[in-house]
Amino acid sequence: MIAALALVLGLLLLGYGMLRTLRAGRRKLARDEATCLRIAVPPRQNHPVLTLRHGRDVLFGPVRAQWNAPASTAMACGNATRDPALPGGDVPAGRYRVLDAADLSGAAEPILRGLGPLALILRPDHGGRDILLHGTRRHGPDCNGVAILNRTLDALLQQLGDPRGLRVEIERRNIRRNGWGGTGRPPGTANRRAGQTRKG
Repeated sequence: MIAALALVLGLLLLGYGMLRTLRAGRRKLARDEATCLRIAVPPRQNHPVLTLRHGRDVLFGPVRAQWNAPASTAMACGNATRDPALPGGDVPAGRYRVLDAADLSGAAEPILRGLGPLALILRPDHGGRDILLHGTRRHGPDCNGVAILNRTLDALLQQLGDPRGLRVEIERRNIRRNGWGGTGRPPGTANRRAGQTRKG
């Protein structure tokens, strides 16, 4: 009986030690400079995705994200084109750090609808406005920062533990939907052909 109790106690202590080690490792993960949360549009796709990497290793994702500002907010700010550099615009590209996590679970229903029960505050490295990485109930045409599904954000934080200090990179690129400059040809092709015509 005593031996059995000692075995159970030993297993509990072992489990507690492993849990503490795991939590400590997660706290260090976000602060490791090799760890980076990247949000970008992959080649030949139209929607941004979020991926957590440690060096070359993918730790989480890619998962679909949103980053377009609501048209109503942009219009109210006099920014009809949703210019990221202006108030009410889309999320600006750049490098950020997670400043802290905000628990919104006790907020009013309109806030919960718009931001979900949890948000990460992202602060740019070189000045500019803070943005939110927040949850959403479903993917839609716009959001109030960068949004991923609520359950996906929960899973990301389970992976990270304490997210403070995490590096975040947001990359936006211009998509040429009508070819290169609307000509359907790479730059310089038209000039070369014009030169060949003149020579002829």
